[in-house]
Amino acid sequence: MRDAQQTDQLTLFGHFSLTQGEDVLTHFNYDKVKALLVYLLLHRQPVNRAALAELLWPDQGLSSGRTNLRHALHCLRQSMGDNADQVLNVSRQTIAFHLPAHWQVDLHDLQQLLEGPKDLETLEEVMSCYQGDLIEELQLASCSEFQRWLVQVRNEWRQRVIRFAEQVLEAHEETPDDMLEGLVSRFSGYGPFHERLVRQLAEKNQMAAAHEQYNSYLQLLALSGQQPEPGFLQLASYWSDGHHDPRAMSPQGAFSRALAADSKPLREDEIELRQLSVMAIRLRLKGDWQDRAATRNCLALQLELLRWLEQQCHHLGGFWLPGATGGLGLACFGTHGPAHQLAELVALYEHCRQALPQETQRHWSGEGEAPSFELAAGLHSGRVVYLPERQLADPLGQVTQVSLELMGAAEGSELVISQEASQHMPPALDLQPRLVSRLMASDGRVRLRALVLGQNEGGRDALPPSLVGRETSLRTLRDALARAGIGLRQSVLVRGASGMGKSALMVGFRQLELSRDAAICWQPTTRLSVLEPYGVARSLLAWHLGATPTQEALHELQASLGDTALDDALQQLLEEALGVRDVQEITQLTQSGEAVELVVKLLHRLIDQRAGAQTLVLMVDDLQWLDEPSFKVLAGLQARLPINTAFMLVASHHGREALPVKLHWDQQITLGKLDALQSSRLLSQLSRRYRMHLSPRLRNQIIERCDGVPLYMQEICRRLDMDRREGRSVQFDELPKGLLGLLASRIDQLEGDREIAHIAAVLGKRFRLDFLAECSGWDKARISQAVEHMRLLEIIEPVDKESGEHEYQFSHQLLQEAAYLSCPRDVRVKLHQQVVTLIEERFPVWISRHPGDFATHLRRSGHYARGARYFELSAREALKVSANRTALRMADFGLASLRHVDHEVEREVSLLTVRGQAAFALEGHGSPTAHESFVRARELLSQSGGDSPDDPEDLEQIFLVKWGLWVGRSQRYAHADAFALASTLADIAERLEDPRYRRLADYARAHCEYWGGRIQQAHDHLDEIDPLNAQMMIEWLPFSDHPQVTAACFQGWALCLRGDYQRAERHVSSAIRLAEKIGHPGTLAMALMFAAALYRQLGHVHLAARHAERAAAMTGTPDLQLWQISAQCVLGWQRAMAGDHAGLVQLRDSLDQMAELNGRDRFQRPVLWYSDACIELGELKAAEEYLDQCLVIARERTTLFLPELATQLARVRDLLGRPASEVKALAEMAIVQSREHGNRHQELAALELWLTRISPNDQQVKEAFRRLLSEVSHSDAPVLVRWVSLLGRRLPHSLSVENEA
Repeated sequence: MRDAQQTDQLTLFGHFSLTQGEDVLTHFNYDKVKALLVYLLLHRQPVNRAALAELLWPDQGLSSGRTNLRHALHCLRQSMGDNADQVLNVSRQTIAFHLPAHWQVDLHDLQQLLEGPKDLETLEEVMSCYQGDLIEELQLASCSEFQRWLVQVRNEWRQRVIRFAEQVLEAHEETPDDMLEGLVSRFSGYGPFHERLVRQLAEKNQMAAAHEQYNSYLQLLALSGQQPEPGFLQLASYWSDGHHDPRAMSPQGAFSRALAADSKPLREDEIELRQLSVMAIRLRLKGDWQDRAATRNCLALQLELLRWLEQQCHHLGGFWLPGATGGLGLACFGTHGPAHQLAELVALYEHCRQALPQETQRHWSGEGEAPSFELAAGLHSGRVVYLPERQLADPLGQVTQVSLELMGAAEGSELVISQEASQHMPPALDLQPRLVSRLMASDGRVRLRALVLGQNEGGRDALPPSLVGRETSLRTLRDALARAGIGLRQSVLVRGASGMGKSALMVGFRQLELSRDAAICWQPTTRLSVLEPYGVARSLLAWHLGATPTQEALHELQASLGDTALDDALQQLLEEALGVRDVQEITQLTQSGEAVELVVKLLHRLIDQRAGAQTLVLMVDDLQWLDEPSFKVLAGLQARLPINTAFMLVASHHGREALPVKLHWDQQITLGKLDALQSSRLLSQLSRRYRMHLSPRLRNQIIERCDGVPLYMQEICRRLDMDRREGRSVQFDELPKGLLGLLASRIDQLEGDREIAHIAAVLGKRFRLDFLAECSGWDKARISQAVEHMRLLEIIEPVDKESGEHEYQFSHQLLQEAAYLSCPRDVRVKLHQQVVTLIEERFPVWISRHPGDFATHLRRSGHYARGARYFELSAREALKVSANRTALRMADFGLASLRHVDHEVEREVSLLTVRGQAAFALEGHGSPTAHESFVRARELLSQSGGDSPDDPEDLEQIFLVKWGLWVGRSQRYAHADAFALASTLADIAERLEDPRYRRLADYARAHCEYWGGRIQQAHDHLDEIDPLNAQMMIEWLPFSDHPQVTAACFQGWALCLRGDYQRAERHVSSAIRLAEKIGHPGTLAMALMFAAALYRQLGHVHLAARHAERAAAMTGTPDLQLWQISAQCVLGWQRAMAGDHAGLVQLRDSLDQMAELNGRDRFQRPVLWYSDACIELGELKAAEEYLDQCLVIARERTTLFLPELATQLARVRDLLGRPASEVKALAEMAIVQSREHGNRHQELAALELWLTRISPNDQQVKEAFRRLLSEVSHSDAPVLVRWVSLLGRRLPHSLSVENEA
């Protein structure tokens, strides 16, 4: 009997086991005991106890970690039994594991084998020793540092074994099948082993086994979002060419789609979820074939056709599952590939349907005419269960069953697509018009909403794509077409990243020019286009002939073009190239320079003939998918066609990789992101198309989230529309499935580097390289490689920084979201915790610079109260620099964090006030978001009993809440409520020592008086406050705009309406200087627009426009969109006042944008710029209608605008020839209202109207006019010059005249 010690065996590869004599140890009390043993085993030196405690209990603190380590050590001693003291060396500081000499360890055995001879015997021993990854059952998700170390060690050993196996296989042509199968099983994701096995099985004529292995690897790739290498796809030639075992295509030769009844029990960790698109395809034999010989030939033909369909599926990176009955097959596709995957799958179906008769003829071996088949298909997409170990996709039939149902609903040769598939895969623009909606009914009940592929090609009558922001690019294309029209040949390339609207521009240009009867040959391409040699030539020929080319049609064309007859060999080569004759040798044809030359000559003469009568345009969408001979044909045409040919080539290309053949381009159009205003216009157009009303808040969220990418905006609107129509609540935070699929496919292409993308996404849209390195634990070279990989895929881009820190950012926010969502939730939480610890310990200064980012990490790692504090800090900082969208978002995140904690009323109220002020800045002072925030804050104060405290800090918070409520009320014409709130503010201010509160309360009252039209009282109160010289701003209080500057502007306005014109101008200029000094963009924009409005009253058109231009230049960001629209309104007014009708169009656009943005009735706050423009351009009826509706509201509320509205409406009605009594009544109303409230300026305007349009000789009015004019201060303002000249006298020389400049 052998000594027990000789049998001691430690197994680390695969599942852990320690055999000591007859005892086998595989499990410990808990996983961290096993982790401790493994870590000690693989570190030859003693390991510090504190480091071990932190490694295995990272979130416990050092004291708790040490306690847990002692317990784990105790459990390890118990498990090791009598040997514990021999193998464990424990001190107060360190722990070490001493391996006994008699222990046999598989890791050491493997090390020796890998250093041994590179032969098959050694490889067999290596595979016997390497039973799987190192301790493959061990997973400690909560210990990120340990997990990273373990994964790194596993990968190192895995790569060493793969390298050794490759070296052995290279040295041996013959390898036992079972050894190759073992390698494929052990390294399922490694392509070369799969390829070697498939090739070897096929060369041994084991076609069924080769085919099964081939499909296995394609399934694995498809469901992990990867594309097979072209070399691997070429292996299909083994069973697609020549004779072979027909059982290769039988269901037994492929994977079962159901879990076998006798299979081993299913473990939870086997189950994964993947995106799967399934096209169920049915070949139905037409006719009656009862003769036995014919039946045999039909069966053979059906197998050949199914094999051919499988090949077509493989070309798009799919895998094939034969159906349970004859003539059925499932073409399955994994994670989304290109942006237009639906278009590709439709193209796959159409290609198969069109080529089916030719393939049938080619493979028919019977007598007489070949039978015909119908090709019906159903396409569905969704998330499915995937069992990689068992190679089972969709065992529950979640997608497969629906695709079969859809296939069953097809009528004849038809493709039926589920609504879900169209959501998961946005259709290409040129495909959309061809999808016709259909209801699938069963027993009188609607089962499915589906889309059926129709024949409409989307020509003149198709719904045009949106080209907002692409007007200049469209003009460039049209100008190029005009040059081609006068005989100057053109080539234009449209470039841009995915989603930027290349196809939209191409389709829009095509539809526009089709409506003008241009001759346009349209050729959209997909990855299938690579399979058709000379595709461009064949498409152009078919378009010219109006039918599929035949040999006869080609001969007729050659004769009509006056071609000299070719010898038989050359004619045959040309016919093969143009697809009218069966190809003998496809490889030879694609590489034939002679064939290219023949095709170019024919097309040259064809284009010459067509272009002589009409400009010919050849359009190729997605140029990168063309076959190589087509590129050579295009290059040949560019070289051959004379410069004076009326021909235009337009192509689109994503621009990431160089084209295989260099083409010449006269012009290149590069499409970038839309700016904020263009995005807003596109969103308005989409909301009208889908008949949706978007709140101002939702509009801003969509614009910010889509960041100028048109496709993303269209997909989000499409999702919102579907939610609305199907009665679902709108979940804006969820990405639309189709969009998420498109974005996730980019992340999936990273393969092994996906982990880095996940960590980067956790760090945020913008991240530092040192943070990435710290959180990943990867070495510098590996990090650099992964980052470069992400950069090449346009997932991230470098950020230029003067500080020298290496920073990157995701190229789009939604890409970051997709990467973040594809990272498991538990991993994300741990990463956020790790980032918080890293920043607090190593980079504390970073927190003060990026409080919002730090708050995000706190919230997502479960530190909600602390997160809310930093979110508030970030919101306040953002508000100070008019980063209003950021402020609103940070406040919302802070409030969301507080839902997880109790007793934080003060913080919640504070966040609500910041949120309200940010909403004021974004949506205007009538903002419903702001109103809701301040009402909620008031309720919280009331519930907590804090609405009447004595503590000054509490009083300050109450003051701010009441201030927000007052601002909202003052802009809603709720005068009584506004005055009441102003009085409340005054009462609170009296209880606070700081005099600035009293000034703010006094300003609130003066503001109410101003908007109520009480100019005298407002003027007096503002004079008392003296805002230009008295401090009103309290640093810690958040404001949408600086109240001191606002008060100074209102004081300038009051001075103007009181007739103190020189002081008014000086006052507003001083307010602008104060705003510049403060450095708050929103406040400066407001002061500039106040000045523009003042100069309108004074008749200074150019000065009003100058201030508006300055405001427009500084408010291009979405944060200041309100002021940008206001500025554009004034600039439109200026153009209209100069007689330009385009100015009125600009004004109306601005009014529409303003109404959409703030949701306010456009007649509630009169825009007198608009009525001025209408009157100046003679649009009197439009002016009358607008002024009349505004006046109705103003009379109900006795507002500031009443006198001016009445004066303008009287003037318009007089010009329209309305009854004099109406005109007179309006003028009288204006005079009475102005006089009553001390509004001298509007009284003068009303008196001027009376003297010029109603009663020029009314001495009493003339005297009143003269007296009032003598009471106001004079300047060189055009309106004053006009009024003085009306009295027939000149300005006195003693008047101070300021220089306009």
